[in-house]
Amino acid sequence: MTRLSRLEIQVRTYDEAYRAGRALVTDQEYDVLRDQLKRKNPNSPVLVETGSGSHLQSLDNGSFLDWQRKIGKTTQLLIQPKIDGCAVAARYIDGRLVKAWTRSGKDITAAMRLVDDFPQELTEAVDIEIRGELFGVGLSGANSQRLAAGHIRKKVPTTNKQLSFAAFQIFGFDVFGFEDRVMCRLEDLGFKNIASRLLRVGKDEAPMIKRMFSQWEDSLLWPQYPTDGLVVKVNDQELQAKLDKQAKTAPLWAFAIKNWS
Repeated sequence: MTRLSRLEIQVRTYDEAYRAGRALVTDQEYDVLRDQLKRKNPNSPVLVETGSGSHLQSLDNGSFLDWQRKIGKTTQLLIQPKIDGCAVAARYIDGRLVKAWTRSGKDITAAMRLVDDFPQELTEAVDIEIRGELFGVGLSGANSQRLAAGHIRKKVPTTNKQLSFAAFQIFGFDVFGFEDRVMCRLEDLGFKNIASRLLRVGKDEAPMIKRMFSQWEDSLLWPQYPTDGLVVKVNDQELQAKLDKQAKTAPLWAFAIKNWS
């Protein structure tokens, strides 16, 4: 059996504690350690074991133009609603739900089994981890978040027809090539289709994003969701991987727009 390095043991220990709901370090500190391990030993079994879905990262937000300068080139962007609810990750083995957890690592499997459109069994017998948002249908952002948080806090949760789940990401896979294909794959597996727009955005095309943001502010864009902004993602996963190497905490390839500046 291969002997683990001290760094590998640290990453594994922090990951196990996080999943058990007793985080020993902050998400940022954990991400720094995991990135160090990725650079030193990209083939480490601990990287596979812990997976990118262990910690649910928050997105940076602020000036879209500043973020655009960081990504540095004309590329396709996937634009999605920034749904206001509670972040949830889940693991499926042979296509069956085995565990769901919150950003803090709390096990909420029982609560998620009572959300109508959260698949208990996928359409294919695959082993995957996904990330998404639990939210309240037809509510304002604050009330949506309150309803979702209340549901996953209950010691004995009950079915609530007003709750819904939006899946946004499949962890640990880079074979799709493009982020819009991930969304198609999630729909094929049985998750709700979440509205998205794919735009080719270069240095001179930022006004398109600004128009979309203005439409969102006027409740003309994706009014069916409780939102607190837009999310823009680099569509090309090869470029995502390059940007990840430059990121210090939050992923650089995705960005939340909560105001325009």
